[in-house]
Amino acid sequence: MSPTFDDLDGLLDRSAPRTTVMTDSVADELTRLRVATRVETASVTLRRPWRRPVFAGLASVLLLGGAATATAAVTNSWVPWAQTPVTSMAYTLPSGAECEERIGNVRGQDPAAVEAVENFYRTTDIESLLTKEKIASTIEWIRQDSNIAISADGSTEPAGYGTVHYNADEEYQRAVTMIVTAAVSTELANQGIDGADSNLSSDGQSFCPGASW
Repeated sequence: MSPTFDDLDGLLDRSAPRTTVMTDSVADELTRLRVATRVETASVTLRRPWRRPVFAGLASVLLLGGAATATAAVTNSWVPWAQTPVTSMAYTLPSGAECEERIGNVRGQDPAAVEAVENFYRTTDIESLLTKEKIASTIEWIRQDSNIAISADGSTEPAGYGTVHYNADEEYQRAVTMIVTAAVSTELANQGIDGADSNLSSDGQSFCPGASW
């Protein structure tokens, strides 16, 4: 990991909130979780390491190893790679906030796998994947999953829909990420590429002024 990422991870560790919402299915990813507080209408960046499918309800969805991390919250500036992204998309959160999300910085050990991901992003109408029906069914699955909140002292309590930890905007953005990741993983599978073996990852940054984080 480069010094830049080391410095970023240290910053995220120091600024992590006291409570992090996780699902049982991603508990083993806790060591990779990095969450920073979302200041005002935070611009958000996400790392997307590929993992093999683990979700029973959505078999094609891949486990994401990184959590959203706040970046350039006040200035809403784009990080360097996002100034020339591979693709971008727009969507509206339940709060009414309009989001622009940019995806890029695809990397991995296999150049052919990296090219396959980039080609998918460049040639696919990403927004067309985000149908009302697909969003609704993905959110339904998210709500059926077992969610817990893990506090700084290690104690847990129920989280997710119907609890004090529920956040509709976060839920919607999670659904968007799952849908896009599932589509990419399906394309990789069709080409006989294992994203995990190829050590593939990509980054996303979104700006959602007025979002209820």
